[in-house]
Amino acid sequence: MSAENYSNETTQKRRHRRADFWEAFKNMAIIFSFIVNLVLVIVLLLVAGWVIFPTKTDVVEPMLDDLQGAINALDEATIVRTISIDEQVPVSFTLPLEQSTVVVLSQDVQLVRPATFHLPAGGGSINGTFSLNLPRGLQLPIALDLDVPVQNFIPVKFPVDVTIPLKETELSQVVVELNRVLGPIRQLLDDLPDGF
Repeated sequence: MSAENYSNETTQKRRHRRADFWEAFKNMAIIFSFIVNLVLVIVLLLVAGWVIFPTKTDVVEPMLDDLQGAINALDEATIVRTISIDEQVPVSFTLPLEQSTVVVLSQDVQLVRPATFHLPAGGGSINGTFSLNLPRGLQLPIALDLDVPVQNFIPVKFPVDVTIPLKETELSQVVVELNRVLGPIRQLLDDLPDGF
């Protein structure tokens, strides 16, 4: 064997050893990387199980239950108030007044009226005045028949108790919308597992 052939053969053996070494190193690196990734995935799943699942069952679901209860209580709530009415109400009407009564004079009344006196047997007539004194305390019977116009303001002041169920107001629509928004969130949480 010539020195040149020996040198070529030695070089090829070295290259072959390097290729075998490199192939073995790549295989070991792939296996090592796979094991490290598998361990990291397992650790991540364990941490997620310790953090995410308890957060769902111990925090988020009770919070959503409380929120749903508050929304339902809002729909069943009522507003109870006492409103004070203090107004001046205008009044306008005609009051018919027909009755007999007795009037007592509170002071002397002097009546002086013009009068025409007719003389008997065609004696003609005389114009003059008539004078009459009505004393204080005199009782006069009278018959009233008249329409009395009434225009005034009447003060109206009283408390009014008011009870308004919220489900009979526009707020009922707010409750419906809140339930509509919470529905998909509740469904998403129900679809998630509670543990492994």
